[in-house]
Amino acid sequence: EALKLACEDIRAYYLEAVTAQPGHTSVEERDNWFWNETTAGKALWALKSICQASDDSMMRAMGNYVLVPRAQIEARDEDLLAADAARLEAWHRGMDNNYKRGG
Repeated sequence: EALKLACEDIRAYYLEAVTAQPGHTSVEERDNWFWNETTAGKALWALKSICQASDDSMMRAMGNYVLVPRAQIEARDEDLLAADAARLEAWHRGMDNNYKRGG
């Protein structure tokens, strides 16, 4: 529970700071900024992986369900799938070009 609260405090600190800045950003934009562009967000992603690899079932649950919001996990999964699809498409183009050259 203490780990969860500490992580929530870190996230709240960052989000309160960015909210105080001039201009208007949506909740989604702020969340994306925190999870993808800040050192704290990157640290929590790393902590998620560490917890998931733990022998302790409570730590695994923290890593699987608590530390990173589901929307961020799904967005990252979509980004990875899109990147994989782009790499596969580039590979196919290369193979097609190689075939056309008689290679």
